[in-house]
Amino acid sequence: MLTSRTTTTTTQPTASSSSRPADPPRPGTPIDEDEDEILREALARVERVKARKAAEAAKKKAAEEAAARKAEEERRRRDHGDMTHFYLSL
Repeated sequence: MLTSRTTTTTTQPTASSSSRPADPPRPGTPIDEDEDEILREALARVERVKARKAAEAAKKKAAEEAAARKAEEERRRRDHGDMTHFYLSL
């Protein structure tokens, strides 16, 4: 008896260079260290923003207090001037 054998070879299409996989992570730098560095940088940015906002709030408060002092001084001068005029008219 005679048997014949056929072999089928399948090939997968090759990917173009535009669809190549992403670069693997850098060897020697564990992912945990990268995450730690990202967290450190993010926390540093948060601290800088908090410090900037605190400085802006302090500056605004100082300006408001200075304006209130000036208004109070002007009111006292005006009131004192009125009283001086009152006493001088007696």
